[in-house]
Amino acid sequence: MSFDASIAPLTRKLLRAFGYWLGCGDAHVGEYLSFGWEAGEGDYNFDWDEGERAKLVRLIDDVLASRTMIPSWWLQPSGERAATIISSILHDRKQSIESAVVHNRGIIPNLPANAAVEMPVVADAAGIHPVFLGPLPDAVSKLMAIQVGVQQLAVEAAMQGSKELALQTLLIDPVIGSEDAARGLLEELWQIN
Repeated sequence: MSFDASIAPLTRKLLRAFGYWLGCGDAHVGEYLSFGWEAGEGDYNFDWDEGERAKLVRLIDDVLASRTMIPSWWLQPSGERAATIISSILHDRKQSIESAVVHNRGIIPNLPANAAVEMPVVADAAGIHPVFLGPLPDAVSKLMAIQVGVQQLAVEAAMQGSKELALQTLLIDPVIGSEDAARGLLEELWQIN
């Protein structure tokens, strides 16, 4: 895993402020904070993403049609944890994985039981077993509860197909900087989806 120097200042600030490391070793912590831009979290380049996805689809089509060889990078580990988890389950290799997203079910007692949480797990033939962490420190649980609330309302909005709930979700998300931005984003996403 590579080290992203742009996240270090924010991560260190949060460590000093909360007394705990609030991430799993990647830059995602900045995505959920109104001041995440301090870590280099900027606007997402949708045009670049769309272009890269189109190139990948063409490459897959070319490989499947035998017009090109399988690229060597397809045969290298990606760094994604899913392959390790699947392999550990299939081969019963009691493997510790530094972080995976699991259903909380009370593993972190001061977050909602139905929340999705990222935590250390052990994977083996019996499945994925979260490592009990106990309750989070009060300030950290309150910070996490904000995101849990945003995500739960987003799911509810999607399940109901409710534009009103979707707008409310955007308005409570700390990374949305204005009501106009929330409405503009919602209109664009609503049209696309």
